[in-house]
Amino acid sequence: MKKILSLLVLLAAGQIPAQEIALLKYNGGGDWYANPTSLPNLIKFCNRTINTRLRPKPATVEPSSPDLFSYPMVHMTGH
Repeated sequence: MKKILSLLVLLAAGQIPAQEIALLKYNGGGDWYANPTSLPNLIKFCNRTINTRLRPKPATVEPSSPDLFSYPMVHMTGH
């Protein structure tokens, strides 16, 4: 009941927390760190164009981390 009440208060106030996208940091070749501005630029574009509320700076998460499934989207890049 407390969770529902908290959600209703946030909705009424227009203060829905931003979601966070993560960048997958992996070992074994490939350039997970390549083009460091691409994901922040995509986030900025989405926030401006389609009115998302993504946090401007993506998190970094490793495949073995229990936090991996805490993100609605995980971006993977490299060769």
